[in-house]
Amino acid sequence: MALSQGSWSPASGMRENWLVQIDDSSGSNKKYYSFFDQTVNSVAYSGRILNKPSIRESINLFGSTSTTSNLSLEIDNSDETTDTLLFGTNTYLNREVRVYSCLESGTVANFNNIPLIYTGRLESMTHNESSVSLNVVAKMPWDNVSIPNVYSAEKILAPIAYGDFTGNDSLIPGSGTDNWRPAPITKATGASAFFVVGTIADGTLDSKTSQYVPTRDGFVPFETQSSGTSTIGSVETITVGVNGKYKYYTVPTANAQNSTATGITETNVSNAYDSNTGTFATFAYSETISTGQDRYHVERFTIPETEAGTEIVLTYRIASYSKATDVELLEVTPTLEAGINTVTGTAHSANTGSDQTLTLVTTTDHTTVDLKIRYQTEEAEDTSGGAAAVNLNVYELSVSNIKNDEKLKQVFVAVDGFPSNSSWSGNTNTLTELHEFHRDICHRFLGLTATPINWSDLDGAKDWQGRLWEHKKKPIKAVLNQLAFEGGFCYTFSAAGVLKYIFVKDSYSSADHTLDKNDLRGITISHTPISNMIMDMTVNYNKHPAKNEYRSQVTDSDSTLRTNYNIGSTEQKHVFDLDYLTTGQGSDLDCDSASPNDGFMDYYGSLLVSPRILIKAQIVNPAKFNMELGDICTFSSMPTAKAFNKTFTASGDKYYMITSISRVSGSIDCEFTNVTPGEQ
Repeated sequence: MALSQGSWSPASGMRENWLVQIDDSSGSNKKYYSFFDQTVNSVAYSGRILNKPSIRESINLFGSTSTTSNLSLEIDNSDETTDTLLFGTNTYLNREVRVYSCLESGTVANFNNIPLIYTGRLESMTHNESSVSLNVVAKMPWDNVSIPNVYSAEKILAPIAYGDFTGNDSLIPGSGTDNWRPAPITKATGASAFFVVGTIADGTLDSKTSQYVPTRDGFVPFETQSSGTSTIGSVETITVGVNGKYKYYTVPTANAQNSTATGITETNVSNAYDSNTGTFATFAYSETISTGQDRYHVERFTIPETEAGTEIVLTYRIASYSKATDVELLEVTPTLEAGINTVTGTAHSANTGSDQTLTLVTTTDHTTVDLKIRYQTEEAEDTSGGAAAVNLNVYELSVSNIKNDEKLKQVFVAVDGFPSNSSWSGNTNTLTELHEFHRDICHRFLGLTATPINWSDLDGAKDWQGRLWEHKKKPIKAVLNQLAFEGGFCYTFSAAGVLKYIFVKDSYSSADHTLDKNDLRGITISHTPISNMIMDMTVNYNKHPAKNEYRSQVTDSDSTLRTNYNIGSTEQKHVFDLDYLTTGQGSDLDCDSASPNDGFMDYYGSLLVSPRILIKAQIVNPAKFNMELGDICTFSSMPTAKAFNKTFTASGDKYYMITSISRVSGSIDCEFTNVTPGEQ
C-alpha cells in the first residue's frame, strides 16, 4: 500500500520540502525545521537544514528481515540553537522526530496531503560555531527489551510460552503425544516442590506433570502432583511430591514360543509388547472334545533386567467364548511366571467384555517372564461333549520401574501458552500459529496495540502452527526475528509508525503502483545470485521438549535446476533448524504450484530455488513519491521488452515488490524484486 496521508497527487516538477518536527519534554516547545521556509498548519518551519539527508529502508524476503537507516540532519546554528537543545529548560534528547514530505508550495492549511515518511528518536548531537548535527536513530519499541522478564520470589525467571501443550497420561515412555514444556523449580517446602509454569498462563494442568526418562526418550507422570496451577505473586506454579516419585513401564524386547498343545494357535504376538494398547496378540483355543482336556500354552518374553520389587503387568481380555451344550466346562487361566514368583490369573468361564490385569511382583532379578495360558474343558455328564472355543487377547505386557528423583531441577508440564487478547482477536482461545505469537508479543510486551498493516492478509494466508517456550532471558527482537523467519514474513514499521507485516502472497490481482519508463531513471535489471539458490533443503522442526534436537524432518531437492545451473551435487544444500514450528513445514522445494504459503519449504523454496529478477531505478515522477516498502508494482512501456528472457506483462502482469527504498529530497531510489507466484 502507498503512503496513506490524504490524496497525495502532486504535479510533476514540484519542489519537495522535508518538514522536520522534534518533540520536547514539555510538549509545547517543539522544533520545526525544513529545507526552505514554509508555513504548514499555522506552524512556521525554518529553512535551516543544510545537508541533503537520506532515509533508507529495506527488507530481505529470503531471510525475512528488515532494516531502517538512521537520519543525519545538519542545522544552521546561527542563532545558537544548541543553547536550547541541551541543558536548557526543555530536553530534546531521546524525543520523537518525525519527517514529512511536502510537495505543495506556499502556505499549506493542513497535513491532509503531506505524508509522514520517517519516525525516529534524537540520539545525540554535535555542534560547532556554525552548525549543529542531529543524529536521529530509527529507534524501535523492541530495542533493549528482553523476555522473559518476570521473576518468582526466589528470583527464578518465569517462562513464557505459546501454543497448545497436550501431554499424555501414559506410563509407557514414548507412547502417545509428548507435547510438553519445561518448568523450573522455584522452592521446596515440606512434602512439596514448586515449579514455575509462567506468568499467569492460560489453561489447567489436568494432572499432566511429567518426568523425562532419558533412557526411554519419553515422559511419564509423577505419582504425587497437583491437579492444577496456583498463583504465587505474579507467577503460576505447580506442585510435585518433594521425593519426585514416578513409575514407568518398559516392554519386552523379544518373544519365543516355549511350548504349546493341540488346538492352540497364536497370532500377532509382537502386538503384546509394542507399547500400543490399541493393538493386541491373540491366543486362541478351539477343539471338539469327547473327554475332559487340559491344554497349555507357554510364551516366553525377554524383558529388560529387573530387580526385586519390579511389577510385571499383563493387560488382557477374553474376546470370544463359545461351547456346545454338551460341554460342561470351558475355562481359560493366564499365569505369569518368573522363577519362583508366580501369579495365577482368574479362571474365566465366559466372555468378560472388559480388560483384565494380572500383576507379578518379583523378589529377585529376572531377564525373562513366561505367560502360561491354561485351557480346561470338560464334557457334561452322560454326553459326548462337543465344540469349545475361546480367544484371549493380550493388549500389553509391561514391566514397571519405580524411581525417585529428589534433585529435581525442572519438570515438564502440559499447560497451554498465552491466550489471545480479545481486543484484537475477538476471543481468548489459545494461540497456536506463529504469526499470532508474533503479534501477541508485540501487543503484550511492547504495547503495540494498533492493528498491524496487512494483518488480515497475513492471518488469512498462514496457518503454520507452533509451540514456543523461553526460560532464559533473551532479546525480544531475537524471538521476533526467529518467529518471522520460521513463519515466512517480514515485519517493520510503516512511515506512520504502525507495525507492518510484509510477505509474498499466493496470488496478486492488482498492484499499488503502475510504473513506466517515464517515471524512472537509471534502470538496471539483474537477478539474485547463484549463491542464494537452494537446490537441496532439509527442515528440522518440532523441537524436543527436553533435548537440543528436533523430532521431525522433511527434505526435498531439485535435480533439474541443479543440472541446468551446473551446481555440484554437494553445493547449495541448506539445513534449517526451526525452534518454534510444529506443523506447516511444507514439502515442495520447487514450488511451481503457485502456493508458497502452504508451508516453510514451499515459501522459501519458491523464492530461492531459481533466480529472481531484480530491478533498480530512480523514481523521478513526484506523483510516485508515495511509494512505501513492501508495495506491489507492475511495469509497462519499459525501455527493453524483456527482463532477460522474461516479459514484463506476459500472461498477465508480472508483480514486483519494493524491497529497498532510499529517499533524498527530490528523488527516490528503489529496488524491486519479482514476487510473481509460481515464477521460476
